[in-house]
Formats: sequence, structure tokens, C-alpha cells
Amino acid sequence: MSDSCPLGVIIVSYNTHQLLRKCLMTLQGVGQEGPLDIIVMDNASTDGSAQMVSSEFPDVRLIAMDRNLGFAQANNRAMSEMSPAEVLFLNPDAIVSPGTITEMRKTLAAYPRAAAVGAQLVSEKGRLQPSSFAFPSLWREFWNFLPELKGVFRVRELASGISRLIPQLWRGSYRAISEAHQVDSIGGACMLVRSDAFRQVGGFSDRFFLYHEEMELCYRLRQRGWEVWLEPRARVVHFEAQASGVRRFRLPTMPILGYRVEGMDYFWATHRPGMPHAVWRFMARSLLRLRAALLRAAGCSAGRTVRTRLRERAEEIRGITRELKEKKQGLDS
Repeated sequence: MSDSCPLGVIIVSYNTHQLLRKCLMTLQGVGQEGPLDIIVMDNASTDGSAQMVSSEFPDVRLIAMDRNLGFAQANNRAMSEMSPAEVLFLNPDAIVSPGTITEMRKTLAAYPRAAAVGAQLVSEKGRLQPSSFAFPSLWREFWNFLPELKGVFRVRELASGISRLIPQLWRGSYRAISEAHQVDSIGGACMLVRSDAFRQVGGFSDRFFLYHEEMELCYRLRQRGWEVWLEPRARVVHFEAQASGVRRFRLPTMPILGYRVEGMDYFWATHRPGMPHAVWRFMARSLLRLRAALLRAAGCSAGRTVRTRLRERAEEIRGITRELKEKKQGLDS
């Protein structure tokens, strides 16, 4: 697709006033890479985000919702207002570097079966962040429920080293490749998609509120014969965790933890039904119960304030295990 053709840009925002302003200002600075049709979907922010967009960025289309639709539904709603052949889904906590859009569009144009292209995410200090992900497996999910151990044993660094010797073992962020290459899925912070491919598979599943929706979308795209690519030469500064509060190598707090577990439960129920889903649920409940028990044990020797906080956290985690046990068909129940 030629750079002279308009590129749709969709940004879903919820209480990200300052980050959103910086994101939009950066997009103004890359306007020479081609015309942009930008929509900001504001999910009922209470920090003045919608008012800021309306007053400071009159060329940006603002759709202000009266309730929080979540990531998937908000993007689908904005997509229904779009006509460009290519659309960039961009987080408000992401800053597009000069040349990034051009590189991503070149990659999409070079591979006719490419439905989506992701950029390499980096921290504000230039540190590489995970930008592509392998589809879920029980092994990967084990580490995700115990992220502290993932940091202690340096799982990412170990996998990265092994991938240099046997690159075909990983299709996620651990592959040390500097050229554009196919992956299982890409991060939703910055993903360029073909509109026709997106609509062909029905867009993001509305079953997701937040987290895992982009991975599930990539799974359905690949099932339909489309390809998903990562373009490492396209760089996007991602202010990781500033919008969500999620910390690296830490289990998220509520409500983020609930969204992530529910989303993954839906993925396994839909795409890995039967015994694999049952095993995943058993593992999830077991590891979450273990975490809750350890929290309560730690609280026994702590002061009153800390003990109360640890017990509240343990009860939140136990609540998720009860919800998983009660459901019959994942999120369909």
C-alpha cells in the first residue's frame, strides 16, 4: 500500500491524559510519512482526556463513550467508523519513532498474506521489550502464574540464548532476529493490520475486556491462512505499565489479574477445548491457591497493616480460583 494512501490510526484511552497528549503530539510529527486518519476512543475517562483531545487536537476524531467498553469493543467500534485499507492500533502509552510507520507499511506491502505487522517495543531508555509472543502452552502458562521465578531463573535471557542456536524452537520475543519475520502473535501496543483481514475474522472478540485479545485475534488470522509479522526495524517507545500499573515479574493486582485469567480461560475454552482446557484450569487453580496460601502464611509474622493487606490480596486470588471452578464453559458460562 502506498504511503500516499490514508492510514487509519485507532487509540483507545482510559484515564491516560498526559500519555495520550504525548502520543498524539508524536503522531503530528510523523505526518510527512503519509496522511493519517486518527480516531481516539475515550472509554469514559474521568481525568479530562476527552476534553484535552477536543481542544488541543481538532483534526483528531474523538468518540467519547459514557462507559468503559474495554480494549476489544472500543477498537471494534472505532473500526466500524474507519474506511482506510490499513489501520494502526496504537496504545496511548506508545510513542511512534520517525520511520516506524513507513517500515511497518513496507513490510505489510511486501507480503500479500501478511494480515498484521508489529513493531519492536522499547523502553524510554532504549531497552528492548517483549513485542511478539508464542501462542499459549501449559509450560508458558506455568511461568506466567509464577512470574517472580521467571525473573529469578532469567527465563527470557535463557530462551534468547538458546534461540540463537535453534531459532525454530520459538516464535515469540526470544528469537534474536534483526530482519522482519513471522511470529505467532504481536503485542497490541502497536499493530498494523489489513482492514479486510481484520473484518474477515470478525475483529477482536468482544469476550475480552482487557489483555490477550490481540493474541486471540492473531490466532484466528493464522487459522484463516493469514500471516503475522514482526518488523524489528520499526521502533516504538512504550511506557510499559504506566497505563495499566502492571509490574514486570510480578503477578498483577485486581482487576487486571481477573481480566488476564478470564481472557486466557476463554482462549483455552475456545481454541484448546476438552482435556487441554481442563488441565490448564487445574494448573491455574492450583498455582493461584498456592500463592494465596503463601500470602496468608507471610501475613502471620507481619504487622497488622501488612497482614491485612496480604490477607486481602490472598482473598482476591482465592476469589479467582472459585470463579474458575464455578464456570462450566470458560467465559461462555
